[in-house]
Amino acid sequence: MKQLCVALVMLWPGYFVALFSAGDEFFEWRLSPTGRFVTLSVIVCGLVGIAYFVVDAFRREYEADRTLPIALAIAGVFSFGLTTIAYFMLWGWRDRHVAYAADFCEMCAGESSEVTTELDLTTINFVNGGRLVGAAERCDTCGSTIKTHCFYLFGIPIFSSGSFRVQCPAMGQYILRKRRFYRPHVLQIVLMPVVLLGFALAIYLSMD
Repeated sequence: MKQLCVALVMLWPGYFVALFSAGDEFFEWRLSPTGRFVTLSVIVCGLVGIAYFVVDAFRREYEADRTLPIALAIAGVFSFGLTTIAYFMLWGWRDRHVAYAADFCEMCAGESSEVTTELDLTTINFVNGGRLVGAAERCDTCGSTIKTHCFYLFGIPIFSSGSFRVQCPAMGQYILRKRRFYRPHVLQIVLMPVVLLGFALAIYLSMD
């Protein structure tokens, strides 16, 4: 169901990208009865997919504050589904329920080391400050995941303190152990500025 809904959401921006990049013949076709029906169908399908993820965002359990994921899901209505796609990539593909725990198993403790410095995880308006990105390689024994720290300034990644094995004993609380840098998280780190740029571009194009 999730895969179908995210495909419906992706139809919306994809269709309008094709619309703006095509020639005059496509614009003339869009004004025809068939073209108008197709445009309306794409918008309706996109809205159905967005509605699914809005409901998903409200029903989901989170390790951190839930304001940002809910805002991204709702903002999909105004961003041609771009922020909804970001919500899916960051949260929507995971299980809705979080398994809270406060201990590391021997294997996870052995592959990591104690954190000797305090990690800045304070954010302002969700675009400034430190965040933990990702939730990779969940341990079957203790449930810990690999997260990567990144400090953002106006949504732009500035620096990272590295990757960590993380346990979440309660919402917004973390127990960290240092590990080697997890390179696949680079894509998720740059996702926020890409989404912000896409959102600004969608607004600009809609004003023309």
